[in-house]
Amino acid sequence: MVATARALDYFLNEDTGKLRNDSSGEITPEVLRDLGETLFSGYGGLYKDNGSETQEVDGTEVYGFLDTPLDCSTDVTANTTDKRIEVSVDGVYLVLASLAFYTGATTSVSCSICKNASPITVPLQASLKGVGNQTIAHMFLAGIAELTGGDYVDVRVTEEFGGGPVTITNRGCSLVVLRIG
Repeated sequence: MVATARALDYFLNEDTGKLRNDSSGEITPEVLRDLGETLFSGYGGLYKDNGSETQEVDGTEVYGFLDTPLDCSTDVTANTTDKRIEVSVDGVYLVLASLAFYTGATTSVSCSICKNASPITVPLQASLKGVGNQTIAHMFLAGIAELTGGDYVDVRVTEEFGGGPVTITNRGCSLVVLRIG
C-alpha cells in the first residue's frame, strides 16, 4: 500500500491537497486516466471453463487446466504453457484461485497457491469418495504475496494418500492476481 500511496502523491496538488488540474481549474481526462492506470494496474489471470479434461496427479503437480488467458495489464503475463501468472513489476499482490474438479477414486486431494513453486497459502484439502462426478470438490484459495519482477504464481495440487496417481476431471477453474501495493 505504501507504493500505491506514493504513486498517488503525483496526482495531488501540493498547495490544495486536491486532485491536480489544468490551468482552467478542471480535472483533465489525462489526470483521470493516469490515476486509473495507477490504481488498477498489475492484474491478470488464467481460467478454464467446465469441461471433461483430465489430469493425472501423482505427488504434487501444477494444476494443469489453467490454459485460457484473462485480460492482463502490460506488467502481468498469463503463461498458458506453464499454467502460471508471471509479473514484471515489484509489488504486493492479491492472488485468488477458484477450482472445481472430481475424481472417480476415493482419495484426498489438497491445493495451494504457490509463489515460485513454494506455497503461500495453507493447503486446502478435499476428501473425495470415488462416486464420479457426483462428488465435486469446490475450492477457493486466497493469499497475499510480495512479488518481484520475474516471479510467478501457480496452483499446485497434491494427491494426499500417496497410493499412486489419481485422475481428476476439470469442472471449471481460475487464477487471478491484482497488485494492491
